[in-house]
Amino acid sequence: MKDELMPVSGKGQNTFNGWGATLFDSLDTLWIMDLKAEFKEAVKAVARVDWSKTEATAANVFETTIRYLGGLLSAYDLSGEQVLLLKAIELGDMLLASFDRPTHLPGFWLDFEKAKKGELKKRIFATTSISWVALTRIHSAVAAHR
Repeated sequence: MKDELMPVSGKGQNTFNGWGATLFDSLDTLWIMDLKAEFKEAVKAVARVDWSKTEATAANVFETTIRYLGGLLSAYDLSGEQVLLLKAIELGDMLLASFDRPTHLPGFWLDFEKAKKGELKKRIFATTSISWVALTRIHSAVAAHR
């Protein structure tokens, strides 16, 4: 799976950790356009994504939040597909390390090895709050109904 598709060449490239950014970006569009068979196929692919599998050494927090987390949450809000919420929570748990800083504001990059060691440094704040608010709202509502 590639992040970005290049329709003229028929190839793809990985610019956002190789988890299939275009797939996540298109989930809500598939649902809205009533392409339910394609949506179900996309959800199956999303369920197989392993956030720990990447050749990248860091994730752009802003892009990961708006493309992956935002895509999952908007598609979950529309469809109610539980696997989308579960993947959003998995990703949110991973991205929480970017907030583990003195200011509690996420850095621009989440360096995976530094995050594992607790060595993140002060970086530029990325405006990712909308997706985080949505994840908190949905996760809290689901937890309240358990």
